[in-house]
Amino acid sequence: MSPLHVREARVADLGSIDAIYDHYVHTSTCTAQLEPAGMRARTAWFAEHDARHPIVVAEEQPGVVLGWGSLSTYNRRAGYARTVEDSVYVAHDARGRGVGSTILAHLVDRAVALGHHTILASISGDQAASLAVHAKHGFVEVGRMRELIFKHGRWLDVVYLQKHLATQRSLEKRLPLTYRETYLQIYRMHWGHGHGHGHGPGRGRGDPWSEMFSEWWRGPAPRCERGLVRWLVLDAIATQPRHGYEIIQAIAEKSRNAYKPSPGVVYPTLQMLEDVGHARTVAQSDRKTYEITADGKRELREHAGEVAEFYQGGEDDGWEQHADDVAQVMKRVGRVIRLFKMGMRRGGVRPTTLRKMKAILDEALAKLEDLLAMGEP
Repeated sequence: MSPLHVREARVADLGSIDAIYDHYVHTSTCTAQLEPAGMRARTAWFAEHDARHPIVVAEEQPGVVLGWGSLSTYNRRAGYARTVEDSVYVAHDARGRGVGSTILAHLVDRAVALGHHTILASISGDQAASLAVHAKHGFVEVGRMRELIFKHGRWLDVVYLQKHLATQRSLEKRLPLTYRETYLQIYRMHWGHGHGHGHGPGRGRGDPWSEMFSEWWRGPAPRCERGLVRWLVLDAIATQPRHGYEIIQAIAEKSRNAYKPSPGVVYPTLQMLEDVGHARTVAQSDRKTYEITADGKRELREHAGEVAEFYQGGEDDGWEQHADDVAQVMKRVGRVIRLFKMGMRRGGVRPTTLRKMKAILDEALAKLEDLLAMGEP
């Protein structure tokens, strides 16, 4: 069995998309639609979806669509701009193979990359499989309305599900310790028993900071910082035009599989690079293929060092060899906590002091967020 590949939908896919959907119009309660709408309506639906509201298809072999999914506008009022609603449909003869789960996982990743805040789903109450796959991906039931749909001779409830999207998902995935556990480790190293009070971490069997962070960063290097992705993508198309999947593969191969960006990261990045004139689409088969522009080449030259450093880092044995550097950073975090604790004990913290501390920390955090590229790709 070939691996399942999720890609952007094209106009040429509309026949397959409509055929998959129409099967359920006739046979199932997973849609409240009673009659097929036809290709004119499907084409209009396709045109309504923009870069922030993608439509994707899943296939094992090129041109054989096994399922499709979309993120659609929930409400056209501007305040709802970061709320989307998902749809996932799987070909009736491809059910039970994980196609729907794969598509939904891809849509969640895309929603995160696009800056959406929450995803909603409305599912007929008798659709146990759809409810289960959404629960698997972190959706929770937030409401149920009784007997809203009448189809196939019976009334059906509608279950409303919601998933809030994490903003620092990559960091949290890399750190098995909770924030509370991390703080307790820091606290014990500075003030806890066995390490001396107020004199920094003790040494004992070795530097506990290094031990802690070696444990945190076992295995391969962490995921690519989002600000660097644009340069990796430019590097991937610097020598030849590529479509999205080829770019993903090129980055994975060059990093020796230390980093393989998801489509939910690559496609919005390509759109952004096209918008700023660093990449352009070229006619090549029926896939949307990208090549670098002259401005893109200049941008890549300016950041060649960062790209080289990233790929060199992918050849390292693991993050534990950098544990001392990480420990030095976290020691400084610990010093902030220690200074605040000492100030409170000595009565040197006043409301004005707190306000000044907050301003200093806000400025430092803004610089760190910019450095770590926690914002847009």
